[in-house]
Amino acid sequence: MSDFAPRSREVGSLLLGGGVFLVIGAVVLSLMESGYSGAAAASNENQDLEYLIERGQSQLAKVSVEIGIERKKFVRWEEQLAAGREYRRLEDALGLASSENADLILAVSNVEKEIEDLEAKRLSYQGRMRDRLWAQFTNQELKEDSLLRPSEFKNAIITGVDAAGLMIRHQSGVARIPVAHLSPGFREKLDLNLEEAAEMMSKIYSRDAKLRRGQEDRGSEGIETAAMKAAAQRGKTLAEGKVKVTKLLKLIAFADAEAANARSQDRRSKSRSAQGSLETWIQRANRFEQVAMNYRNQFAATVLAVREIDPGYKVPGR
Repeated sequence: MSDFAPRSREVGSLLLGGGVFLVIGAVVLSLMESGYSGAAAASNENQDLEYLIERGQSQLAKVSVEIGIERKKFVRWEEQLAAGREYRRLEDALGLASSENADLILAVSNVEKEIEDLEAKRLSYQGRMRDRLWAQFTNQELKEDSLLRPSEFKNAIITGVDAAGLMIRHQSGVARIPVAHLSPGFREKLDLNLEEAAEMMSKIYSRDAKLRRGQEDRGSEGIETAAMKAAAQRGKTLAEGKVKVTKLLKLIAFADAEAANARSQDRRSKSRSAQGSLETWIQRANRFEQVAMNYRNQFAATVLAVREIDPGYKVPGR
């Protein structure tokens, strides 16, 4: 019995030591298995991350391309927007310029009419003054100092004065002395000038050429008759009247178009008046309608005057 107890303790110690060893072994195996499993999981997770990074980079590159495309579109839209603003600015400027141009055309037409009236008054006044002035020299002796060079005519007497020069009677017959042969001082006294004289002489030469073809009496050469003057004046008046008719037709069409545009703007435009103008669209329409009426009155009077000279005259385009 005494031997059995120690042996039992030895066996017990061995069993205890073996159990501990088994436990330690199991723990080591468990740790080793956990290590292998964690390493595998970490490897898989790393691969997943690398895939996600690659995918993210690919998507980022794609988005960068799309951003570049959209940025180009945005730049184009900004350019188009700026062009649109510039177009509207130019459109407004064009409308203002067109309106100002229409007013200038109207002003020019009025000034031209005033100039025509003033020129007619000037010519009428000049004609009356010349008639009185030239009559003072009729039947007067032509003095040598009135000429640029000595005259070949003896006992020359002035029988008439016109814009082309002097008509004289002399010892051997009659003759004409052009304005260019008169001294500057004498020209001024007679209210004569070289430009007007050259134009008048051209008409006289043309008329004299016709006279020479059908008239044997050379003594009347260079003397304008009242009938010829009247015929020439009628021809000039007729030509000027026809030109005025054509001009008035254009002015009537222009005024009508401006009035119609102003009426349209009054209905459609957001503003009551053109840019830079205090005049409303309706006021502008009324003004140009009145202008058109005035032009029509002038047109009717001009056509009537032309038909008094040429009864068969037809208005162009009507």
